[in-house]
Amino acid sequence: METISRFIIDNKIDVRVVTLILFLIPILGFSQSLVNQDSLLFHFTNIINDYRVKNGLKELEVDPNMKVLTDYWSKRMGEMGKVGHGEGKESFQSRISSEKSIPPSFIMLENCTELMTPDKPIKTSVKTYPELKPYIDGSYQGILNQYDYAVYGFLMWKNSPPHNKSMLDPDTKYFYLSSFRKNGRTYLCYISRN
Repeated sequence: METISRFIIDNKIDVRVVTLILFLIPILGFSQSLVNQDSLLFHFTNIINDYRVKNGLKELEVDPNMKVLTDYWSKRMGEMGKVGHGEGKESFQSRISSEKSIPPSFIMLENCTELMTPDKPIKTSVKTYPELKPYIDGSYQGILNQYDYAVYGFLMWKNSPPHNKSMLDPDTKYFYLSSFRKNGRTYLCYISRN
């Protein structure tokens, strides 16, 4: 990113022109903004912390030690083509019990979901919660930006009472979020701990 910024400054390129071009690329159909892991984590961190503060809770910190857990499970869900918390040796409890980087005494919570992120725009209309609908429709149309994808994932959990409760757990202090995209879907795994 610093190299791109230096190029723009050195060549006296108007930042407004660059911003306009980057904004128009997905709208004009040149490419679809696919979910970027770093952007997703950055934007989701701001979204969830704003939400927690509005609900009288402390902000969460990103814990990179949990990345191994969330990366593994988001990828595994993509390989299986289904969302869930696993069964048997792959159950959430089994996965966190076998992870040595996090002491077993921590209370941990997991949220999983999938976002529709097709390779090519698709015209569709989905019946869902009104605040979620523009994000699902926009994802199918290929017009979402990285912030929108983070909102999409957040709203999936906000509109599910047990997942919303997990995001608003007052004892939670740390979290990590990973994504894995396969076959037009992006699988998200969020794990938090005290």
